[in-house]
Amino acid sequence: MNNAHPPKPRFALSVGIIGHRPNRLPEDSRSRIAREIAETLAAIRTETLAAHARHADCFSEFAPKLTLVAALAEGADRMAAEAALDMGFELEAPLPFAADEYEKDFDSQTSRTSFRGFLDKARAVLELDGDRMQAGKSYATAGLVVLDMSDLLIAVWDGGAAHGRGGTTELIAEAGRRGMPIIRVDATGNNLPRLHWRGLDDRHTTPMHIDDHPAAALGEALATAIEAQIRPPQNPAERSGLDRFLAEGRRRLTARIEYPLLMFLLCVRWPRAGDILLPQPGRLADVLSATGSGGSAVTAAFGWADAIAVRFAQDFRSAVIANFLVAAAAVLVAVLNFRYPWSAIELVLVTFLVVNALVGYRRRWHHRWIESREVAERLRVAALMHALATRAPGPFGTAPTWPAWYARAIARQAGLRGGRLDREGLATARQELQALLRDQAAYHEITARRFKRLHGRLALVGLSLFIAAFLLSAGAFAGIAFRLLSVTPDMKYWMIVASASLPAFASAGYGIRMIGDFEGAAKRSARMKAQLDALASSIEKGGAEFEWLRDRAHKASDVILGDVANWRLAVESRELEMPG
Repeated sequence: MNNAHPPKPRFALSVGIIGHRPNRLPEDSRSRIAREIAETLAAIRTETLAAHARHADCFSEFAPKLTLVAALAEGADRMAAEAALDMGFELEAPLPFAADEYEKDFDSQTSRTSFRGFLDKARAVLELDGDRMQAGKSYATAGLVVLDMSDLLIAVWDGGAAHGRGGTTELIAEAGRRGMPIIRVDATGNNLPRLHWRGLDDRHTTPMHIDDHPAAALGEALATAIEAQIRPPQNPAERSGLDRFLAEGRRRLTARIEYPLLMFLLCVRWPRAGDILLPQPGRLADVLSATGSGGSAVTAAFGWADAIAVRFAQDFRSAVIANFLVAAAAVLVAVLNFRYPWSAIELVLVTFLVVNALVGYRRRWHHRWIESREVAERLRVAALMHALATRAPGPFGTAPTWPAWYARAIARQAGLRGGRLDREGLATARQELQALLRDQAAYHEITARRFKRLHGRLALVGLSLFIAAFLLSAGAFAGIAFRLLSVTPDMKYWMIVASASLPAFASAGYGIRMIGDFEGAAKRSARMKAQLDALASSIEKGGAEFEWLRDRAHKASDVILGDVANWRLAVESRELEMPG
């Protein structure tokens, strides 16, 4: 793997299987159902490999990874698992109970042996904390994990009503509400497999029943659904942003220290080594890994995105500060009216302004900061969700932006986590979730305090300079008017210098505050801290049940991604430009 650039995602697609157990599969139809499942998986494999070939440049050099996600119940689950393994699919198995307990669902020794054989071949087995006293709820929970971890769903269904909680009918309804592409294999044999997906008709709303979805035979419809899942954004600007991100390299040092220097001069914070020695991707990935969140694919990609975001945030903010202060200095030099050759200083300052703005614009420091920060936060959420065997909700179609596409592709690569989410495992997951939320709350607390202080002190300096200019001008006017002051040419010269340069530097401070949006950032961080603290407290009070923690993880995802969206809206219009 090339560690010199952000990792390209490995091409991955997961197919979920839900369906009836043998009691709802007519015996004389089982061979046909198994054949149709196998044919469907083969068609998915063919179309997926074709899609990979079309977009291979966006993915890593590793072979495409196709995965079947199945709870391994008797009947449809195992038909699909057997066919998938024969075709080279990986197998991921979320189980409603511990394996020893789940095995009691299967009456014959042959079935239990088959079950154990599938577990041995699975890439990941996740044993959930199901309760026999609430068996329906436990099956439903495992089914929801199948949906969460899948990009397409195969549903073997007879069209009948639900026979208890957590069954095929219930899960199909939930998949439809989510907008998942659903391939229905008719357990009655009356219809050939068909794809039901609202993405087949852009005008369609969200129906409540699978039969109300737009539907089509497999073939072109399947190709369309798969293409929509994996295709990067085709907008040239979005594709350019993705290519630029994937080509980013390491940078260990930075000379752009104007931003941390300003904070030091205004007594906001002391200088630190990280102001010059930039944080490296591996260390930032380790920080996220320390919370226990995320697979290696997610944390590695996060480390790169976070490092790039930190770098370009400092580049951009430093360039903004330099431009406004140098513009004010140019006014001062112009008023000082230096003689040749010192008059060239003004030319040097103006040249710096132009070059600084052009370089920042051409290198897109502003956009690279925004995009890489969004990627980092999306991957932080992906790590959070991975620990609880779920994924952030997203459209089952073409991603609107490249950061959304990239984060989704990395999360898809990570797949289902293995292990046990029993009482001990859930207690650990709860601690990890709280640790991540508390860590982010602490970050936002520091950010809110620091930016509030920076905004206030810039405002105070600007106000002081304006007051000084006013007092100087008013004093000179009063002195001259009342003949209290004899103005010499030198005094007049320096009064002109002060009355012109002091407002110029005050205006520079105002410009820095407006482009930096420090007050707005402080308020957003304060709100985020409050929301994250509330979530962490609710987790502490709410216990360690899987459904509860999963719900809290989704709420944390909503909060973090909502904050990213608000932040982007606030900063996108605050470009690096020439003061004027």
